[in-house]
Amino acid sequence: MKSYQNHLRSIKSFGEKNEASLRKPIYRTSAIFPVLNNKVIKTKILFMGYWLVKRDIKNLGFLVSLRNVNGVLINRINTEINSPNAKEILIDELLRDCSLQTDDFVGSIELEVFSNINLVFPYPAFVVNYYNDSGSAVVHTTGRIYNDFEDLQENEEIRVKEAGFDLFPGANYSPFFSFVNGYLEAKDASFNIEIFTENGLVFHDSINVGDILPLQTVFVNFKDFIPLDTILAGKTGTVKIKHSLAGFFPRFVAGNFSLDSGAVSITHTFYDNAESDGHEHYHENTHTSELMDSAIGFPLFLDNGFYTELKLYPIYSPSDHTLSIELYDADGILLGKAEEYLNLSYGKSEFISIDFGSIIKKLGLSEDKVKSARLYKDWEKKDKIPTRLKYGLNIGKLNGEYNLPTNICFSSKISNANMLQKKSSFKWMPLVNNHNSIIVIDNSSFVKNYNSDARVTVDIYNTDSSEKLTRHYQIPANGQVRLVVDQELKEFLNGRSGWVTCRSENPFVGAWYFDFNQSGIMGGDHAF
Repeated sequence: MKSYQNHLRSIKSFGEKNEASLRKPIYRTSAIFPVLNNKVIKTKILFMGYWLVKRDIKNLGFLVSLRNVNGVLINRINTEINSPNAKEILIDELLRDCSLQTDDFVGSIELEVFSNINLVFPYPAFVVNYYNDSGSAVVHTTGRIYNDFEDLQENEEIRVKEAGFDLFPGANYSPFFSFVNGYLEAKDASFNIEIFTENGLVFHDSINVGDILPLQTVFVNFKDFIPLDTILAGKTGTVKIKHSLAGFFPRFVAGNFSLDSGAVSITHTFYDNAESDGHEHYHENTHTSELMDSAIGFPLFLDNGFYTELKLYPIYSPSDHTLSIELYDADGILLGKAEEYLNLSYGKSEFISIDFGSIIKKLGLSEDKVKSARLYKDWEKKDKIPTRLKYGLNIGKLNGEYNLPTNICFSSKISNANMLQKKSSFKWMPLVNNHNSIIVIDNSSFVKNYNSDARVTVDIYNTDSSEKLTRHYQIPANGQVRLVVDQELKEFLNGRSGWVTCRSENPFVGAWYFDFNQSGIMGGDHAF
């Protein structure tokens, strides 16, 4: 893990000092995903040529490598990215191209983009989509093979556990994590795990998967190694995973399989910072009169049989603080507050679930009016604000056949006065279009008395051409718009996925995308 300050410098975050002459330019950006393709579930990769839109790069080299479960190369495509339109890579088609069976495949796909212009980010905006008739799961780039030794050194300067996702109980669910190994063989690989339950219990064990080959795809199903349902006792849990893997960025795809349907709900793991208490893991808010210490706005789905929960995991750098919640309608009108809803104390490792249905009921609010929340935290010690504040956003269906919500991994925005001088924002995300796809574009900030509207230009791309549809929105402060697949978009997408870009002169525009299913197996993620 890089320190947060090094991370900001490496991505040229707005207002950060950068030592530009010392920073190594990025000419290769890559992602590697575990893939499944069998009789019950398929995999595809979604992306767009955003470099052409965002950085005005005209042409990029693009290399796609499909490998089997043991890391053996079975198909490779060398092509170019020279248009911004939406793109899909179907594992089914790659397997058929090399005359392999498509009904029982486990392996990996590596995607590499090459440029002679600095790409800035070593990880690109790709999305893996596992899907069938019962559900559609998505998550953005997780693992990647390092570019060089310097890249490896930077990302392994701090060793931490991977954590921050839900384990669902019950005979029909199989919680797991997965990854693709790098080029270094891992001998006798073990994972030390800590499982946290809603009852405050912590269970320790070790999982040994034996030797892991270079570029091998690994799926670790917890129930193959430990009596998980006995430990969870019918309640949701979470886990920390300590490992010694090296040579690749160890961000895991993680989630829960539905054994009946074969569908899955996925997210990605995140750093466990519970033992990271050095000064480099904290931020100081020196603008306390105008800025909250940290804040994040996110959508709520509470009517028509939906529920929304927010998960807090025991992974934050130690500190004492309070958590408060504001609730808004789509027009940004404040409907209610839950001030100091939680007090979080140093030394405690709570695994906490916030149920927004219960909150609005207690406040006497209408579930069809409340569309978003702004969560903010306050620290008495303004120089002791953890830099990484990760949550899980669970949007699910109350009466679905299954209960596998989204579990989106996202982070709170740390107050940063530099952002007040930023002139624009650019967000982009897929319009998955497998089932019931919705995109939410919001306008939320860590400014205490935030009142700035956002004029947003939305461009929608399909897979068939470089043509695009353009729509314009005016989003009030703390408000949002929801983009659904209406008749015009249905015809434009022609049964395939699309991509959406959002441009605004307001720096605080954010976005989220979802693909919901009546079964209760839900997919979603935050925008890039």
